Amino acid sequence: MKKKLKTNVFLKRIEEMFFHLAKGKGETQPSKFWLNLNSLHMKELIEEGGYQNFKQTLVRKYFANTPFFFMNRQTLFLILNVNPLVTVSTLLRSILNGKHKNFTLVDSWSFSFLSLMVWEFAKKYDHKNLLDKLEEPLFGNPPRIYLDNKLISQDTGNSVLEYYSIMDSVGKNRKIKVIAELGAGSGRNAFVFISVLPGVKYIIIDIPPALAISERYLSDVFPNKKIFRFRTFKKFSEVKNDFEKSDILFFLSSQIELLPKNIADLFINISSLHEMRMSQVKFYFKQIVRLTKKNGLFYFKQWKEAYVDHENIYIRTKDYPITNAWEKIYIREAKIQVKFFEALLKRK
Repeated sequence: MKKKLKTNVFLKRIEEMFFHLAKGKGETQPSKFWLNLNSLHMKELIEEGGYQNFKQTLVRKYFANTPFFFMNRQTLFLILNVNPLVTVSTLLRSILNGKHKNFTLVDSWSFSFLSLMVWEFAKKYDHKNLLDKLEEPLFGNPPRIYLDNKLISQDTGNSVLEYYSIMDSVGKNRKIKVIAELGAGSGRNAFVFISVLPGVKYIIIDIPPALAISERYLSDVFPNKKIFRFRTFKKFSEVKNDFEKSDILFFLSSQIELLPKNIADLFINISSLHEMRMSQVKFYFKQIVRLTKKNGLFYFKQWKEAYVDHENIYIRTKDYPITNAWEKIYIREAKIQVKFFEALLKRK
């Protein structure tokens, strides 16, 4: 009964977020693609254990993948870039790992294989030994995939690679004190960056149900951090004191224009801009310019070519509105997700 009560409270939190999001301007509303996806996510949350089980369900819809072994570009990339002996032992380990809850047996093998391979590949770039310091939190009931007696995940492996894509390109002396992320999913990047950058402030701007999941998840993972939970306000001055004192903060996309300019040393967006209408992409690029400090950074990672379902539009790498406000550090093919590009820009 207690667990059911907590689930009901969580679902009501999501309903509250949807209610207030609907009051926002058109550019901040979910695209038709996301309206459809959100209905599926909500059905899964209600039927498959809600927050307590989200790493078995929703995480697979955000960035973690369950490919059919070799029928996937990510898997092929990893096979070609990981030691063949490690690949064979990883395949055997995946099969022996057995079945995960809410997965078919074949999906379980495939998910385990890709997760272990991502981790093995990330080790090649891990010159600060971050993977030795990070272990997948148990909140959300992750699939039990162990390596060297440690619970691992695709999410953490990918986030460590994204951390190095940013930090290895900006110099040792750059200080990252405030990070803002648009579309954080379950909070996988926040988990890594907060864990490895002591004292960093992390701002998440998102739509429900993802905002509710990351809010609860990061609150559980970092119980000693000061949390600014989503709330309504009309002017930033109403929340300024709490904003400044908080370590991890949560805002709806419809609140982005209420945030003050020049607050972020680093802005992140991964795999969501390519799922929006171009009017929304332009709106968020404008907001990212406004929110990022002079000489601050913007890292984004998207499909090289994306068809936005239900909108009947294509978005390609060249379509992103990178204005003269930015200096390009790089735009290149992403590691592992080779159908993606990753870009790092510096605010002039």
